[in-house]
Amino acid sequence: MKHIKKKYLYEFSPSDGFDKSKIVNGVRFIASLNGKFIRAFSEKLRVNGEEVLLDLPIPDLTLIYYNMAYLYGKKRESLKSNLGEKLNSIDLEDEDVSKELYSYFGISVSCIILAFTSLESFMNAILPDDKTYERKKSTGVEVYDKENIQRWLGFKEKINNVLPALLRKRMGNIPDMIWKLKELRDNIIHTKSNIGFSIEEKLMNDILDFDFERSLSDIRVFMNFYKPDYIEDCECGGDF
Repeated sequence: MKHIKKKYLYEFSPSDGFDKSKIVNGVRFIASLNGKFIRAFSEKLRVNGEEVLLDLPIPDLTLIYYNMAYLYGKKRESLKSNLGEKLNSIDLEDEDVSKELYSYFGISVSCIILAFTSLESFMNAILPDDKTYERKKSTGVEVYDKENIQRWLGFKEKINNVLPALLRKRMGNIPDMIWKLKELRDNIIHTKSNIGFSIEEKLMNDILDFDFERSLSDIRVFMNFYKPDYIEDCECGGDF
């Protein structure tokens, strides 16, 4: 895998037209060198020791999460390649050994959480602003708008039912690694414990055995199914 092309939350070219719903009073845009206008926000930052009010472009947060998961994944690969030799040391009190363990598992956990966060962010972002989802129950029909879908409905229902219903498009089979990613992420976020530490041991084994690259690849396939060419390799062709 290569690192991805960076994109902004909302940008348009005057010649291509724009979504009027995104242009409201007080919203700021800045012009890029290629003639596009990029949604921005204002923030005071220090420049040469003084606070200056600047207009900052808003990056696509989903791609930030995905990109960071990719970068952590590359770092994790590098750490894992030396992990065996480090842990072969008989002196487990050696700071270098503990540093390697903490770095590997810390970066692995960050990669998993960010990868799943990119999925959740993407699914929320592509929900139509003007459509509602109906959930049929024995007591009647519950109607959810975009805000309430994001607030009250779970990942499984959104990916299996909400997106196909609202976008009129259904992926044949959700890539297997997406479900494995969700399970591992949930086990990390809600880390459990027991008397013999078997839960913690299994979690460590699952992290070590997890196919990080395939997981990111499956996320990419899923996102590009619902939003073609959304995740693209950077034109530079580099790993970083």
